[in-house]
Amino acid sequence: MPDALGRTLWYAKRLDGSSANSPERPPGAPNNDRAVEADEAKANLVSSLLPNGKHAPALDIDLPCRLQPSKTPGHYHLYIDTELDWGTYQLLLAALAAAGIVEWGYYHASVNRGQTFLRRPGVDGVPPDREELHRTTQDALRRTLVSYYRANAQACAWLCDMELDPSGKLLGEVRQWAGTDPAPGEWRS
Repeated sequence: MPDALGRTLWYAKRLDGSSANSPERPPGAPNNDRAVEADEAKANLVSSLLPNGKHAPALDIDLPCRLQPSKTPGHYHLYIDTELDWGTYQLLLAALAAAGIVEWGYYHASVNRGQTFLRRPGVDGVPPDREELHRTTQDALRRTLVSYYRANAQACAWLCDMELDPSGKLLGEVRQWAGTDPAPGEWRS
């Protein structure tokens, strides 16, 4: 069956992983069982390698996994049934974000929360009541602004310029929470 992205097809004489240390091959003997590119009729392997030289992940995951369709067509939720400590999980999330498999926004939100979240299968995406939605959005915006302010005052200038806080009220709260009050003009370049 052709692959949607064009992953290349290959043939290998042995697929059980024994070719390198096979009892039939004396130690140090040449390995002539290397995979070779093959047509669809002969191929017994699918590679991550694409015809353009890039790679499309094709992974042998040695753990129980579930892939659930998301509410968004063509998007999925991946459950890998293993335990990781938070530091290791953050490294995995960062690697997935760097590879473009998950969005950086999902990575940052997850790190800020100290965990990842997925909508349960069958749960509708109906937003909470308007007041709750406003409160949670403002809380998330506050946390984000504080992080940006601490990292780069220019980020707050951009948010102000984009009129996301036209009254300046939220900006004042950010300054208070960040424990500093910038000098006049510091928000603008």
